[in-house]
Amino acid sequence: MQQEFISGLDAYQTYQFNDLVQTLDPGLHTIGVFIDPSGTIPETNENDNYFEKTFYVEEPTISFSGYLAYQDPTTLPDTTSQPMSNMIVRLMDYDVGYLEDDILDEYIVEDDGWFELGPVSNSEPLQGRQDVYIKILANNDFAFATSIYNGNDTSSWQSIPGSELLSGEYDTVIVLDVNGSGDFHIVDALCNAYERWYEFTSLTPPKVHVSAGDGYGTQYTLVNGSPIILIDEQNYPDGGYPDQFDKSVIYHEFAHYLSWYYDFMWNPTGVGYDYFSITSPDEAALEGWAEFASALIFGDSLYKNYYLDNSGQFTIWDYHNLESGIIGWNSLSGLWAVYGDMNNRGAVSLVSVAGMMWDIYDSHVDDYSTFGLFPAPTVQASDGVGDWLSDGPDNVLSLLLNRYVGGEHPDNIEEFWEAWFQSPSMGNYYAMRDIWYEHGIDKGCCVGTTGNVDNDPSDYVDISDLTYLVDYLFGGGPSPVCLEEANVNGSSNLEPDISDLTYLNDFMFGGGPPPPTCP
Repeated sequence: MQQEFISGLDAYQTYQFNDLVQTLDPGLHTIGVFIDPSGTIPETNENDNYFEKTFYVEEPTISFSGYLAYQDPTTLPDTTSQPMSNMIVRLMDYDVGYLEDDILDEYIVEDDGWFELGPVSNSEPLQGRQDVYIKILANNDFAFATSIYNGNDTSSWQSIPGSELLSGEYDTVIVLDVNGSGDFHIVDALCNAYERWYEFTSLTPPKVHVSAGDGYGTQYTLVNGSPIILIDEQNYPDGGYPDQFDKSVIYHEFAHYLSWYYDFMWNPTGVGYDYFSITSPDEAALEGWAEFASALIFGDSLYKNYYLDNSGQFTIWDYHNLESGIIGWNSLSGLWAVYGDMNNRGAVSLVSVAGMMWDIYDSHVDDYSTFGLFPAPTVQASDGVGDWLSDGPDNVLSLLLNRYVGGEHPDNIEEFWEAWFQSPSMGNYYAMRDIWYEHGIDKGCCVGTTGNVDNDPSDYVDISDLTYLVDYLFGGGPSPVCLEEANVNGSSNLEPDISDLTYLNDFMFGGGPPPPTCP
């Protein structure tokens, strides 16, 4: 029983017990007040000196709500912060000594950065109230970041523990500055990458481990057989870093993770990443796929790389335009310059490979066929062979995930072509041929077998082809669009003549052999 003695209290004077409720256990309590218990002051009725009141003490609780954000320097000058999305935030109780701090409550931050923690009990046995603080983890359902690449401790930020905070509800706004926000930006970007991948495929690969540190060298690799994305946060004065704020780079490395996990375009030879390299078809496909996937997730054909300039501002340093194959950079003078382009280097250039997949996907019609010698500025001109296919991502991704060449998913762009025209073919031969031609690979114009003299998009061989050939040979009609198709008998002479007409007529009306397979 707790007692408190008060002397010299005048009539009508009040007294307040200090923090009475905060010191009582939850439940029913009775307070009794004795006035002049020893009867020192004579009264007519000495029996009214005791008063009693029963009251209920609620469980003392504490709760926090508010807004969490991190600074994103790549958005300057428009804004300096972005709301945290899908990050884990915890309400913690600090314990002295070797005891591990208690997790009082946990919340997944909403997409708009808002969170709620508690209410939780604000009492501790023998210690009064909780010593609480807020801890934010660079961790969500899709990715987690660690400060050491081979460690398990999740990167985090935490507030200073509040000692013996009074019970109640607290509102707070926390904005992490640039120095502390890199890991949260990476994990947030990977969350977006996962969501976009799910939109395209309805697939969710396992949670990925990412680690950012000075001198790592941005890469996707395996450590003891486990996948990890390493992000270099060191800044170099000649551009390219720190990568923890480069969404294009983060998405690129995530695409390598997809290649490894789903086993397509995955046969790295360790050549390294260089826009101007002429390398093996497998290596070009490995990096070309990652460039395409990054642009697909970003929704932007310009693959951008940032760096921190001398004024402390993040600036686009270099870029790769998937539409045109141009590689450019921001010179030290602040003016844009052009290295050159690799648009039509075929299966051995990552730039060309990325451009092929992008041209299948996008809705933009382009015609880039000629180029200067890199690194001289590029001059591009039209040859009339354009990209007119707008197929979207479905066929590209379905092919890589579900089709096989030689018992494996496609590992280069030539196997990609073969898988595309497997039965059932994904079609659009002429558009695909034009895309390949624009990027340095001539697939010819013949489809399936010869005989489609009138260039029918459906590739039918019928009476109209015979009529077209007769009109060309004897009536002054137009030349066949594809001479390979008009070489119906498969002779060494590509120019159509009477022997081709005889062969086609015999096939259609005389029981002759069918036209041969295209060369």
